[in-house]
Amino acid sequence: TSGLYQITVNFQTNQYTVTPLGLYIVGDATPGAWNNPVPVPSQQFTNAGNGHYKLTLAMPGGGTFLFLPVNGSWDHKFGGTSATGGALLADGAVPGTNTPGPATAGTYLIDVNFLANTYSLTKQ
Repeated sequence: TSGLYQITVNFQTNQYTVTPLGLYIVGDATPGAWNNPVPVPSQQFTNAGNGHYKLTLAMPGGGTFLFLPVNGSWDHKFGGTSATGGALLADGAVPGTNTPGPATAGTYLIDVNFLANTYSLTKQ
C-alpha cells in the first residue's frame, strides 16, 4: 500500500521493520480518551500532503491530548503548550502535562503541519 512508513534497520542482527505512519490523536480531550490504539477512523488524521494532516473532531472541552505517528505506540509523541495551537514539539519537549485541550466543548478542525512545525485548533 502506498503511504508513509518508518523503516528501522538493525545492522547487528540483519533485521528490519517497516511501520506504516499516519497521525492520530489520543487523550482525555478526545472521545476515545487515553485508549491506545485510538479509535480509527474517528481519531485518525487525513494526510493533506507534504507533512500536513487535518482532522475534524468533536472534543469534550478541557483535558489534554497528544499526536501519535503510529497508532498503538507511545514511542514518539507530538504536541504543544497551547489549546489553540503554536509550535509543534516532539517527544521529551512535549510538556509533562501534555497539550491542553480546548476549554469549550465543540467540533474543532485540527491542523498539523510538520514542515512548518505548527499545529492549530479552530472551532467549527
